Amino acid sequence: NVVLNTDTIPDYAFGNCQAISTVYSKTKIVEIGNYAFYDCNNLEKVTDKIDGVGVDLSGIRVLNSLAFYSCGKIENVVLGSSLSVLGESSFAQCTMLKQAILPYYLTTIGDKAFQGCSQLKGIVIPENVIKVGIQAFQNCNALTEIVISSNVTELGTQAFNINASNGTGTLYICSKTINVGNQALTITGTRVWSIYTPYGDGENKYSLSVTNGTIYHREIINVDLDGDFGDYANLRISTLDGAKVVLPYSISGMTETSKTFGIATTSTATGLKV
Repeated sequence: NVVLNTDTIPDYAFGNCQAISTVYSKTKIVEIGNYAFYDCNNLEKVTDKIDGVGVDLSGIRVLNSLAFYSCGKIENVVLGSSLSVLGESSFAQCTMLKQAILPYYLTTIGDKAFQGCSQLKGIVIPENVIKVGIQAFQNCNALTEIVISSNVTELGTQAFNINASNGTGTLYICSKTINVGNQALTITGTRVWSIYTPYGDGENKYSLSVTNGTIYHREIINVDLDGDFGDYANLRISTLDGAKVVLPYSISGMTETSKTFGIATTSTATGLKV
């Protein structure tokens, strides 16, 4: 165990230190440098609280790139309200991470921030976040609940590119207008998703690519179904208040053993050929 009395942990301070499991600071930690705990495979706790669990930092203001990259035993992350930017790859490949509570005043989630956190169960993007970076949650395949808040205007390429198997999941998209990178909302696998999109009037606000599930929405949306889905094609489109669904002109890979593809009777579908 390591006991500190400092508010700053510099770059590379404990990088590749396999022996440490707990770091406690008597002073509130306000900054953690680049690679500070990089690849500390036995690290379980970094906190400035007596009763802190996991990474529990109430005073953090700056969390730099790869700060906790590949810390394979961290299970929980709680970050204080003063943090505005989550650094690139800050918690990437933390393969035992199950819960991450992000602060209300966070505005940016850096590229690959949680990439490969394969045990992460759910994520709520806080209300003040504007940008979710490239591959920020790529391969977070255990996710069953995703909430994208109303102020998000940019989802980077492959931000939520996941392959989810078994069970059910829920995706809430609260933002009306998002600039979406390539495959930013691409969910494959056998998990069945319920996807809720917001009120609005404009066309083609963003695209979704999902293999199994139901989309519920009140506005026109472009649903990206191109691709070979094979035996797992089981997407249903349902709308509230008779909103219109705009579909591509062709859907490939619908084999004889595929499941159902349905449009709710209250909806209007255009461009559909199966």
